[in-house]
Amino acid sequence: MGRLQTTARWVVLVFCLGMAALYLNSSLYSAWVSSGPPNPHPEAWLQRALVHLCFAGTFSLVGIAIFRLVTSFPKVGFLTAFLGALSLLLLAIPYAREFLLSDACLDNGGRWNKAEFRCEK
Repeated sequence: MGRLQTTARWVVLVFCLGMAALYLNSSLYSAWVSSGPPNPHPEAWLQRALVHLCFAGTFSLVGIAIFRLVTSFPKVGFLTAFLGALSLLLLAIPYAREFLLSDACLDNGGRWNKAEFRCEK
């Protein structure tokens, strides 16, 4: 493995883990705001916390997958493919949750308020 590959894989890993740390921090803050001080939109803050938590997990998994992939490219191992698939699933969770909640709201005759992330009857 060349020096460029080694440098690239470590740079990508450190970048992805740094982004994961930032999103994790934002997720913790958003969760605190959703349940801590009184605010008019606790559901929206809770959704933001979930989105950022999933982004943190996705960045971590993608960083590890790319770290493993750089050394074995073009061959992709099972664990690397599994990490990539898991990161895509993790990325889809908050959007699937929003879709299901809004769909249930509309099915029950309500109006979905996306800004406040709540169902209005």
